[in-house]
Formats: sequence, structure tokens, C-alpha cells
Amino acid sequence: SADNAVFIREDVERALLHAVEQMPQTRTAIALIVGGASHRNALVRRTSAQFVALLVERMGATKCLLGPRDIGEHVLPAAARFVQDSSAATRYYGRRVFAQLLTHSAFEKLLRKHVTPGTYRNICGILESIKRRGVGDRPQDLSSPLKDLTTVSLDDK
Repeated sequence: SADNAVFIREDVERALLHAVEQMPQTRTAIALIVGGASHRNALVRRTSAQFVALLVERMGATKCLLGPRDIGEHVLPAAARFVQDSSAATRYYGRRVFAQLLTHSAFEKLLRKHVTPGTYRNICGILESIKRRGVGDRPQDLSSPLKDLTTVSLDDK
């Protein structure tokens, strides 16, 4: 039933938040990307994008792009998929990822290196929009119990 689905989703998101708080950031980001960025379920992609955006904001652009374990080669293609997703919420979180990474001087070079030329062409307009207008407003359809993870910590739950 719908109540069970909400209950399960709340537990999953709390568990992921706990992982984000307690595990190494780069390892957690890579796991979220590998497990969720290309998932066929839109809710899984949205949740993955949500937590990847949180991790990118916490790590900062330098660590994401030039950090250990080649995290940039995972984050950039995943963010490109997120901003092109069918879900408005997933696109929003993809824009948040790119808003953080755009500030780094090596961003453009690394983006061209890690995404295909076709993908690069497809997201150029989105990146320009982020530069000019920012990420935009958060979509209203976010049904997550942890709606804005930037202000949530485990102590709040």
C-alpha cells in the first residue's frame, strides 16, 4: 500500500543520510552514483541525485574534481545524466551539483574529458543557465521526509 511505500522510503533515506554522515565521502558518492545514477526507477535516480548533491556541497568543488579515487570521472557524467532526467527533482539536484562544480578553474577541462561530446553539447545550455540564473527553485513535488538535506543532520531525526 501507499503507506508502506512511504514508510520504506523514509527508512531508506534515513539510512542513506546516516551513510553520508558516517562513511568516507568519496566512497559514498561513488556508491550512490554507481547504484543509482542510471537506475531505471525515477525515484531511485532522484534519491541518488539528492544525496550526491549533498555530498558534493559538503566536499566542495576541488575535492570532487581533483580528489582521490578519481571521483570527478564519476561525478561529472552522473551530474550530466541528472540534469537531463525526466524528473524535475532529479534535474534540480543535478543543477545543484553543477552549481558547486562550476566555480572550479579546472571544471571545463575535466567536463570535456569525462563526458561524451554529445552529452557536452546537450548540457551546455543548462550550464549557461546555471551560471546566469543559478539552480532555480526547488520543485514542489518532493515527497521526501528529508526534503532539504542541507539543513538536516542525524541529530534532527
